[in-house]
Amino acid sequence: MNDLLKRAKEIRDEVRIGRNTASRVGGLLVDIVGQVGGAGTFVPLGSILLNEFDDLTEPGYYTYSLQDGTGEINGILVISSHGYSVTSQKRYELDGVYQRTFTDEGWEGWGDEFIFKLRTYIDNDTVYWDGNNQVIKAKGGVLETISIRISINPANVGQCTISAIGDIINVVESEDKSNYYITAAKTGTVTIKVIPKDGYQVQKLNVDQVSQGSVSEYTFENLASDHTMYVWMEEMLVQTDTDFLIRSDKPSVYYSGLGECIAAIKEDYPDKLTKDIMISCVKKAMEIRGSQWNSTYGIWTSTLLDWNKDSLYTLTINGNDLYTINCRWLGGLLFENVDNLFIKGVSMLNYCNFSGASSPEELAAIMVRSNDATDKVKNVALHNCKFNGYYTDSSGKQWHTWYCLRLKNVSNALIDSCNFDRASSVVVYMNGIDSAEINRSYLKGDYYINAGGLGHANVLSISGNNAYLKLADNTIDGTGMIEYACSIGGVSEFDLVRNTIKNCAGQPFSISGDMQRFNIKSNLFHSNITGGLYAYVRRMFGCSGIKELNVDNNTVYFNGEYSSSQEFLSGNFEKLVNYNNIFINKLGKAYVAFLNNSGGVKEYLSSNNIYASAFWNNNPSERFINFSPVKAEINEGDYLDFSFETRKLGEYKNRGYEADSTALSNADNILNIDEGGTDYKLLESLKNTYLSNKEYAPEFDIDYLRASINNVSPGAYNLFGEQWDETTDASTGYEGTNMADLETFSNSIVYIVPTDDIITVRVNSKNRNLFIKSLFTSDNGHSFIRFGQIVTASLQCTYNEETGMYVEDNNYTLNIKEESYE
Repeated sequence: MNDLLKRAKEIRDEVRIGRNTASRVGGLLVDIVGQVGGAGTFVPLGSILLNEFDDLTEPGYYTYSLQDGTGEINGILVISSHGYSVTSQKRYELDGVYQRTFTDEGWEGWGDEFIFKLRTYIDNDTVYWDGNNQVIKAKGGVLETISIRISINPANVGQCTISAIGDIINVVESEDKSNYYITAAKTGTVTIKVIPKDGYQVQKLNVDQVSQGSVSEYTFENLASDHTMYVWMEEMLVQTDTDFLIRSDKPSVYYSGLGECIAAIKEDYPDKLTKDIMISCVKKAMEIRGSQWNSTYGIWTSTLLDWNKDSLYTLTINGNDLYTINCRWLGGLLFENVDNLFIKGVSMLNYCNFSGASSPEELAAIMVRSNDATDKVKNVALHNCKFNGYYTDSSGKQWHTWYCLRLKNVSNALIDSCNFDRASSVVVYMNGIDSAEINRSYLKGDYYINAGGLGHANVLSISGNNAYLKLADNTIDGTGMIEYACSIGGVSEFDLVRNTIKNCAGQPFSISGDMQRFNIKSNLFHSNITGGLYAYVRRMFGCSGIKELNVDNNTVYFNGEYSSSQEFLSGNFEKLVNYNNIFINKLGKAYVAFLNNSGGVKEYLSSNNIYASAFWNNNPSERFINFSPVKAEINEGDYLDFSFETRKLGEYKNRGYEADSTALSNADNILNIDEGGTDYKLLESLKNTYLSNKEYAPEFDIDYLRASINNVSPGAYNLFGEQWDETTDASTGYEGTNMADLETFSNSIVYIVPTDDIITVRVNSKNRNLFIKSLFTSDNGHSFIRFGQIVTASLQCTYNEETGMYVEDNNYTLNIKEESYE
């Protein structure tokens, strides 16, 4: 080494007097690198031209000569890898050091490191570097500028490059490409693009510390101040499952992603379907958002826009319990302005939790929406789908899922036999509905709100305008829902039948807007009002106006510890039908079953109820210490008088109410749960003691046992009920109601309905395993379909399209098609 240092001193001295040669400098560099690096680390290439460097990518150290054939060594070429599949070449020569990097577009131009370093000092408001002409220039006057700094997350350096266009003065990038400095004209516009390397994609982009989601391009307009941008990258997942989807019209063609399959269908049917088409999964498979099969959809796994409007045909996506979609933190399926959609047998995972990326757009596992409230999406159905949006990252952090199913401006929707366990903070969101059914499903939410846009958590958030809603045979688990488990609004008729509503920390139902009819039948309520957020969430139902309230054969078990003034239902109801219910005030914290809190009751029909609470004055012949069946704000004029001592059951009977109803103590054992059992059925020993008024008893109990004999048990469970085979049901026809005046009709006669009146049609089938489509066909050619057992529709007369004036009546024929869900 001392010898090398001596040679270096000699060469330095010779340079001072102008006697140096490239050969002597190159030889010294070779010997230095060879001695320091060890044998074999420095490979002399001999004679090679500069344009032959492009073929060199193997890391190492090389000598080269620019004077081909002269044998002179002009310098050293160092080839290195940055660890991210990025190759760089650096030339050490007598007159300088030059570097370039291999990008997706090939080798970039050689850069002079001296010039690069100089530019970092000269770029300012008066002097700048002209990259096109490679010279230093003065700005020639006062030019106001702003700066934009783009930083790449250190773990992602080398996974992308940055480009910029617009009113740019210059761009300076750091040597390792971790930072980019852009100078631009003030008030100008600059668009910055993140260009991923192969195998990578943008995970998140922040502008001024605010997330813009997984976008790869951002435009600054009317630049007024300095800005920052920060980029995170992620590997583009490789999806291993392929060729798992087929379509019914081309069964020999296989697809590896739902998006590409849907795109192919839309190409073959550009406007709408001309026949029913089913997409089927033929083998067990998982599709992953961001994979090579769906990366074009960005924050969604698949999208379908503006298609199949007002069609008479259905697109069915059948996962056959084989198909799973991993949404990787963001969105699943987006359908925008698309009619007649049926999804079944699909599992959705890891959606809308933003654990690995964020997005400014609304996301969900499944989003169906219309951008026009006057032209709603029609006919959306889900069957046997499973949803689990939870995600735990490598550090063990549990990320909350925001939204699961979002139906926006959807006219009619049907959900059947779906599992929404671990689904999201807002499990099912619907707005703009005309009719909706949720049947045989398990619904459970995760209470989570934040200032970023999730203001309230609900298991159900449903709103419409004079709509019909049916919830049947579901389990609604409100664990953790400290406000309202279900928020309902704009519903004219509501059927709540054969559901289990449990574990609601706050209020199970908040219902706004007036209802014509509210039917609460054969439901079980237990373990609710256990720890609400506000004092007013102390009731099972908080309602507005109700014209007719029918409450039959429910079991209500008040065992929540939150609030000492609990209620079953509070609202302004005109007619109350209260038959065959079991109300057990187990902890003595409920004081009334039905509270008319702003008006009076005009009609009250009741009998065969069981009320269990603490006795008033310890006298079993008296009513309860603080519990009444009914209380009303107004007790005179056109309203019934409930100003009597409503805690005495005998006082009700004296006025013709509550015939055959019974007052028991809350210390009595009445249900199996009271004797250590696991269910809320009436004790078998009391089976023949307490009976229902069968005239008001529903045909089916909560277990869908049929009331086929005269005796029916009170409460949700009919101990006399009989098992039966639904598939043997031979019911035909339909019954209907005109929602404008509540006039009823059926298939037995022709019914005349005014144009634009909303009618509700109930298909008479009792087989819950049938997917029902109703086709309305008219004389003038106006035809449409609806999904579900209960549908709403607005029929049209024949009219002059220019004036809108009536021409003549228009006859409709209703054809009902029933097919198995499976």
